[in-house]
Amino acid sequence: MMSILKALTIGLTLSLAAVFAAQWSAGSIAIETMMEDYVAANLHQEAQELSTALVVNASAESILGISHFDPAFLQPASGHYFQISSDGVGTMRSPSLGNFTIEVGAIAPGRTETGHRLGPDRQRLLVSAIGVERSSRQFTIAVAANMLPIRERIDAFLMHYTLVTLTMFAVLLALQIWIVRRALAPLRRAQADVVRLEHGEITQLGESVPSEALPLIRNINRLL
Repeated sequence: MMSILKALTIGLTLSLAAVFAAQWSAGSIAIETMMEDYVAANLHQEAQELSTALVVNASAESILGISHFDPAFLQPASGHYFQISSDGVGTMRSPSLGNFTIEVGAIAPGRTETGHRLGPDRQRLLVSAIGVERSSRQFTIAVAANMLPIRERIDAFLMHYTLVTLTMFAVLLALQIWIVRRALAPLRRAQADVVRLEHGEITQLGESVPSEALPLIRNINRLL
């Protein structure tokens, strides 16, 4: 029959493992979701700023009334891009995007869409796109960011988080085993008393045992 200590240790190990696994999974999902929501919100704000600067001139050409762009928009394959498209008029791209086209469908004015797309060099992009209307023409403005550097930072954080979690798991498991051993110490003393009783060194078993075992010890003593 399995010992009480072994049974309790196995139960504690499985319970702590389940709790820490659930906590780690919930924490990692929350971190990833929070980070992606934060990036998406920034991309949406940049798309709104581009929409404010978008004008159609007297020659029916769409232009951006911006004199200074974010440097990331100017560096090829920087991981930060924008694309402004309109049916029948062509596409305006950030210099960072080059000739690459982000696959974004036409979006009705006033609507917003967020999703993942492939970018230059097969970068995994998070894209926030909005639909706007200028001079009776509809435009889709998409701003995108490469998620790989962010993903790498999240992975590094999760690695540290995992190490801390495993350390806490080991410490708590050791602490629980120590507590169980201390709780079972009176039973080991009772076992020693049985040996002493067999040798005639004592006439009764000691009653300094956990309350759960006390009725058993008292019943044995009454039989002596």
